[in-house]
Amino acid sequence: MGHVKTLLLQFCICLCGCLWVTGQAGADTAPTITKQPVDASVSLGAKVVFTATTTGSPAPAFQWQFQSVDLPAATNRTLTLTNIQLTQAGEYQLVVANSAGAITSRVTRLDVDPMFTQIAAPLFNIAGGSSGASWTDVNNDGWLDLFIVGKFSGGTVLCTNRGDGTFGKATGTGIAASGIGGASWGDYDNDGWPDLFVAGDNALYHNQHNGTFKKSVLNVGSTYCLGWADVDGDGFLDLFAGNYYTGGTGVFLRNNGAGALTKVTTNAPARGAGNLQGISWADYDNDGRPDLFIAVTSGQKCQLYHNDGGGNFTRITNQPPVLTAGNFACGAWGDYDNDGRPDLFVCGYNQQHLLFHNEGNGVFTTVTNAGPIITDAGDDQSAGWADYDNDGWLDLFVCSGGPTHGLKDFLYHNNGDGTFTKITTGSLANDTGEGAAASWGDYDRDGFPDLFVTNFQNLADGDKSNYLYHNSGNTNAWLTVRCLGRVSNTTGIGAKVRVKARIGGREMWQLREISGGGAYLSQHSPEAMFGLGDATQIETVRIEWPSGTVQELTGVAPRQFLTVREPARLRARGLSGEDFQVELEGGPATYFLETSGDLQTWDRPSPTPVVSGVLHVAAPANPASSAQWLRAVEADAGTP
Repeated sequence: MGHVKTLLLQFCICLCGCLWVTGQAGADTAPTITKQPVDASVSLGAKVVFTATTTGSPAPAFQWQFQSVDLPAATNRTLTLTNIQLTQAGEYQLVVANSAGAITSRVTRLDVDPMFTQIAAPLFNIAGGSSGASWTDVNNDGWLDLFIVGKFSGGTVLCTNRGDGTFGKATGTGIAASGIGGASWGDYDNDGWPDLFVAGDNALYHNQHNGTFKKSVLNVGSTYCLGWADVDGDGFLDLFAGNYYTGGTGVFLRNNGAGALTKVTTNAPARGAGNLQGISWADYDNDGRPDLFIAVTSGQKCQLYHNDGGGNFTRITNQPPVLTAGNFACGAWGDYDNDGRPDLFVCGYNQQHLLFHNEGNGVFTTVTNAGPIITDAGDDQSAGWADYDNDGWLDLFVCSGGPTHGLKDFLYHNNGDGTFTKITTGSLANDTGEGAAASWGDYDRDGFPDLFVTNFQNLADGDKSNYLYHNSGNTNAWLTVRCLGRVSNTTGIGAKVRVKARIGGREMWQLREISGGGAYLSQHSPEAMFGLGDATQIETVRIEWPSGTVQELTGVAPRQFLTVREPARLRARGLSGEDFQVELEGGPATYFLETSGDLQTWDRPSPTPVVSGVLHVAAPANPASSAQWLRAVEADAGTP
């Protein structure tokens, strides 16, 4: 019996030992990675978050590695890198370990694109999301300022350019909007200072020249998208505003030249059904009058209106841009093939991208062989053309994301042969917020266009910012032209600027048309920005003013900001007694009148300058010549 008892005791000890060991094996499990970190491609200055989902018991420890070397203090499951620099590009791994074992994640690649630097600042963000964005030089100091529109109670922010690459928040301006939509700048009273209309609130803000604005509210119904244009060629900016939320009728406001905008109800564009999302002005047939394209959602067709002159429009119904019904949000004009005629890109919600080539004479064709720019589809809102690398060909940025977010934006590089390459690196092509406005402007005056993008619903994967993308530039030449109208509107809106130069051994013209806002809640810089590649001289700069005046400069040096004032215009009024009367139109300036009998020697009959504006002056006859020429010389500039 004693022997038997010993055997039983040993069995129990063994059994107990087995149970104890088995219990420990169930508690300790080697770590696993159930969700691997994913590759990222961002721009300079961006933020990157690498993360993994893991299991294991006891809870594992973490160590991130860069190029197979442990990163100091990087001992969490998530690795956050901020203000990304080129030196941080490379391979990252996460080592996960506990007492039962260790495992290493897949090699995760971080690419850093040096073309743009992503700048996020609290100043740029509005609680609840942002809608519109627009560039202008609000205080006439030579630097572009930025205006951002929030959503409903979010308000607005005017970011004033300090001239050192940073912005400050303007306070005490008197701008207090609480609507939703776009905002566009235009000098509606031609006093030389840009004024502002904010959609939603229907608020017109008159620039008081001292950093403040005087507000007036126009009773014109609901508005959402808008843009300025001198529709009737009288030298004063008119305004068209479309509405998305309440039925889609448009509002056309004509400027009476005396500081008032009046609603036009007869033969005004966009009286049809449809939710109007984005409007864009451009003189597509080069007849000197701005025409209007309207992107329409809610399963309707887009609308195109030809400006017949005198404030009259004809709706075009037989051209490709207006034949397809869909949910379109934006139309963006740009001469992508440098043939001197503006072409049209159209995008929208869950829509395939469309590109229409302008054949001239009011005819468009649908482009079918341009590459991914027309095969891609997105949940898109805004689009804007700019030659971001200054090679002489317009490139295109498209905001995507939509209400459900998660989709990336698009950046297409123009190959110069009618096709485009889709850029897949950098933050411009990989951010996932719901992009709304996309506005190009060279805020630091380095000759390369920068981009501001608003986040409509503050939706993104871990980030809800509005972003400013600074263009790092390259060695390509450039020219920026600012147009100051004298007979035309002072902002130069509607002016067509053409530049002729030899680039890459090829002589070609480029076209830019100064915009008064549009696309989708966006307004680009009021300057004409040209990329010139390897050009060392510009043969011709040609400006076709809305007034009809054509001005040419030759032998212009590149890499400069060129301010061009529209010449004063003299019109013969006929004889009055012994004097010959003329009419001088010159805008907000003073002039000396000079006479000549041979166009070589000029005399100034009076040392007193004449006041700006439209006036009548008497030019004394020149008894030494049977013919007399008369010119006006701007008093400050010293040139005709």
